[in-house]
Amino acid sequence: MRRLFRFARRILLEKKLYGGKKTFTADRVRRAGAIKRVALQDGSPIACKGYHGAAYDLFVYKGKHKVNLVIKKYHNTSKQSEIAQKEFDIFQRFKAKGFSVPPTIRLVRIHGRKYVALTDLSKLGKFQTKELDSDYFKTMGIPEEETKRVADYVRSENQRAKEELGMNIIDGWEFIIDTKNKIIKPFILDLGWTSS
Repeated sequence: MRRLFRFARRILLEKKLYGGKKTFTADRVRRAGAIKRVALQDGSPIACKGYHGAAYDLFVYKGKHKVNLVIKKYHNTSKQSEIAQKEFDIFQRFKAKGFSVPPTIRLVRIHGRKYVALTDLSKLGKFQTKELDSDYFKTMGIPEEETKRVADYVRSENQRAKEELGMNIIDGWEFIIDTKNKIIKPFILDLGWTSS
């Protein structure tokens, strides 16, 4: 009976997403088995993986609603929970200071391990890149002034992060390209440097 209670409790914990204004309890949470893919400019897909880990889709169900989030599974699986907790705490600090981070930042347990669950930014624009490259953006119809505006913003936010939080975020940026509205949306997303 005690073992059954522990198992039931673990399942309940795996349906809770912490952070935000209050803890969110889902009916069901499912992680995709394959690494997330995003589109390149030519339409070909590329896997979302890097030096520290890979991104996976996370599907959160509540009633008839389904929300897509993204989680990072770190290559160093023995420190998955420790790194996820650290990154979650850093994201919370950035959010509290008004930095441009994904709108949803939650901490979730899957099979006893912690993961940071974030808004799927691919829903906010057609393409995603780490490079602030005006020639690349120009081929998608993004005006030069928009690239300059984003470059100035990133430079200013990098300085503010150093002054207010003592952090260097220069390598943490990802850019979502909204070709419909001809804008670039910058987000602090890659905190891989915090896990070293």
